[in-house]
Amino acid sequence: MTNTAIKYLPFVVLLIAWEAAVRAGLLNPAFFSSPVAVAMAAIDWYGTGKIVPNLARTLEEILAGVGLTFLIGVPLGILLGWYQWFTATASPVLLFLNAVPAVAVGPVVPLVLGIGPWTAIALVFFLTVLPLAINVAAGVRTASADLLRMGRHFGAGDRQLLTTIVMPSVVPYLIGATRGNIGRALAGALVGEWMGSNGGLGWMMFNAAGIFEVKSVYVGAVTVVGISLLASALLGVTEARLYRWRPA
Repeated sequence: MTNTAIKYLPFVVLLIAWEAAVRAGLLNPAFFSSPVAVAMAAIDWYGTGKIVPNLARTLEEILAGVGLTFLIGVPLGILLGWYQWFTATASPVLLFLNAVPAVAVGPVVPLVLGIGPWTAIALVFFLTVLPLAINVAAGVRTASADLLRMGRHFGAGDRQLLTTIVMPSVVPYLIGATRGNIGRALAGALVGEWMGSNGGLGWMMFNAAGIFEVKSVYVGAVTVVGISLLASALLGVTEARLYRWRPA
């Protein structure tokens, strides 16, 4: 048996056991569905294209939220790591925001932004921006002090030091934060769609759960897992390219 087969063997065993338990009456299909029923529902959702608008909606919300996160989080992290006065000023506010759970913010966002995609985008941003900024700040602080002194000795300004010495040091922290933010972004989008949206995978899954259409819930869940795996694979390719930029 190959290593690849061994890797996926537990999933195959789990699916077979799940199907057998449902057929034997040990699990109620109204609550647990079955792999065969989920597969048939997936064929229906994807074959007819019904899932496409919801899938596109969720992807758009995630991309918009993550885009805002990078647009604000990276400069914020650089400021936190580079300027001590900014760290001293902003840290109390950031620590407070980082301590606020998403479930406490979630119900408020639809009241402020209304029903629509902005609720999900705001939650994606809220869940991902601080982890990214904090990791970028940590990366800035790990930049070689010797290289920074040498750069200043030869007349380099802050901009040159940031682009040539600091940012390459930030790359591993940026990649690590982004990898961790994949799950947070998906969670923000799904919760936002549940609380204040009229479309998306989260909206689809929670509506299906409300009418005990469990197989459709699993279709949405498997789709979310697929998005996560694809994002991780794309991040791996990006990581390999970015590491070529870093000095040896």
